[in-house]
Amino acid sequence: ARGMIVLTSPEALAQQLALTPPVLPWIAGTVLVSEDLDATRACLGERGCTIASIGRDSIAVTAPPELGGVVLFQRDAERVALE
Repeated sequence: ARGMIVLTSPEALAQQLALTPPVLPWIAGTVLVSEDLDATRACLGERGCTIASIGRDSIAVTAPPELGGVVLFQRDAERVALE
């Protein structure tokens, strides 16, 4: 699969990512797969990104609103952290 669309509630965004949609519907962000989250975390940290752990297999980075507000990096391409 090349990608997927994940629909979630505003409440899930607020609880899991501390995001409040400015309008509905809203594209909250992007999910990217990383085979090495430790290396991804280190690379993003070196560049001054704010990183939050989302469970054991995902991290979130704050993105500008025009990019959706968040970029998720996770190990598993088949399961999105916001389900």
